[in-house]
Amino acid sequence: MSHTNSLVHFGFTVSNLVRTKEFFRDCLGFEVAREEHGPAGTGHIVGVPGATMDFCVLQGPDHAIELIQYSAPDDRQQVESRSCDTGVAHVAYLVPDIEAFIADAAAYEVRPLNTTLLFKKEGAYGVYMRDPDGLTIEILQMASA
Repeated sequence: MSHTNSLVHFGFTVSNLVRTKEFFRDCLGFEVAREEHGPAGTGHIVGVPGATMDFCVLQGPDHAIELIQYSAPDDRQQVESRSCDTGVAHVAYLVPDIEAFIADAAAYEVRPLNTTLLFKKEGAYGVYMRDPDGLTIEILQMASA
């Protein structure tokens, strides 16, 4: 029996809500659907007493991204991880021109982890990119494009 009706959103904690929101909006083409500052009950729902945050939900063509920037508690930390580490996630997007995307993403401090690679079996070019918060984004371009 399935208990899932549909995907609601992917959520990411970021250190700079404005920068990351601008990347998703201006570089990936998402639209800002909702923003809220300091919603009541944050600490309770996320299981971190005293937590406060601002968040933004951006709507893409077939899914939403929720970006969260916490202002408390004071002892929050930056996670440093590699793509191979358990618990690390990434999102993947198909673009018409991978090299143009890489150039545009640099303005938001989103950089490739390596050079673009041709996946012959999939017929696509791909690259992993990472922002200053460690958010990993896979970018793909169909080889026929």
